[in-house]
Amino acid sequence: YHTSRGEKDMSVIGSSDLDDYTVQTRLKFDYWEEKFWAKSLGKYLYSYNKEEAGVMFRVKDSSNYYMFGLNGGKQAKDSNYEDKTNQAYLKVAVDGNIKTIATVNLEDINLTTGEWYDVKIAVVGDKFKFYLNNQLVMEASDSTHLRGKVGLVSIGTNATFDDVSVDIVRNERKIIKEYDQDN
Repeated sequence: YHTSRGEKDMSVIGSSDLDDYTVQTRLKFDYWEEKFWAKSLGKYLYSYNKEEAGVMFRVKDSSNYYMFGLNGGKQAKDSNYEDKTNQAYLKVAVDGNIKTIATVNLEDINLTTGEWYDVKIAVVGDKFKFYLNNQLVMEASDSTHLRGKVGLVSIGTNATFDDVSVDIVRNERKIIKEYDQDN
């Protein structure tokens, strides 16, 4: 699946009844873009903190979901011009309002264009584990959304996703044990 540069490019699949599952995919940033077309605003925006790609989970609709994302780019900076490159984050959207739940700096992984990254997410109840290149990078807990579809998303950049798989988990102990053995 190939996303195009823009304000937000997403594709969602699966049943809205999915609750506990794992999602795996390969993700590649195709290139960083200094500006992108913001369709809803009808103008170009410059990519300050807008070169992101990742996996959405427990998606109810385009305004209600979780997103585990990677933030990169040549000039990804927040409104205070602090460097926001080379980070992983978890966000939750509720009725279109997006809140960051957790952010981590990726110290052992340097995000760059043209390189494939293995992304794996384990979702069980209100607990989430996030892996990048088979390395646990983040754990979080939140009960805002308890079930929903799976999606792929990019914001302000072109990205390619490959080998996407979703495995339903019927036994919570099995998934927690399986992913704890990875550490």
